[in-house]
Amino acid sequence: MRTLDLPSGLERNYQRFYLNLDREAFDRWLFASVGDTVRKFPHTVVKSLHHEAGGYSVVCANGMKLSCRFIVGADGANSVVRRKLFPHVCPARYVAIQERFALASRKPHFAAFFDPEITDYYAWGLPKGGEYLLGAAIPAVAGAGEMFLRFKEKIRPFGYDLQEARSRETTLILRPGGPPGSGVLADGAACLLGEAGGYISPSSAEGFSYAFRTAMLV
Repeated sequence: MRTLDLPSGLERNYQRFYLNLDREAFDRWLFASVGDTVRKFPHTVVKSLHHEAGGYSVVCANGMKLSCRFIVGADGANSVVRRKLFPHVCPARYVAIQERFALASRKPHFAAFFDPEITDYYAWGLPKGGEYLLGAAIPAVAGAGEMFLRFKEKIRPFGYDLQEARSRETTLILRPGGPPGSGVLADGAACLLGEAGGYISPSSAEGFSYAFRTAMLV
């Protein structure tokens, strides 16, 4: 683990061990592991949900409507369930921007960058699958893309002269400023799991363990 404070130039290294996953493959494996007693609707986007007698009505983008007595929101940072049923749960919103580069030289470490000019969260770099991934979690405000470019310029003197990104991906992530608000409705008919409820590491944005632990409580 290589940690860099960009304004001061201070650097510290320490040993940690991480398991890095292919997120899409892992999600597909989890989905396939669900038993046949559960009805599954892959590639279906939920547009809205509403209270109805005895539970909820869920409206999908393809026009399909589903009814249920109990609803679980495990739909991530931009959770439809949270926005509709839990407006009081509102952690800070960040945009995670990550680019992939050819791995020209082996950098056998996970890098964490800190710079208050860029973000009050952090940025990262790591080798993965023959590529080098560089990303940053930046407050979800106008100019986040320009701030990411500024970040790339600032890390070049530290040995990260990365050119011609192969691809870029972005996603919304949350960051709780304290214990998340209650993720269970008073009547017990709905709850939030994982990042949908703000259950995510406030320091590293790691979310797998929080998702599994909250799921086990249902």
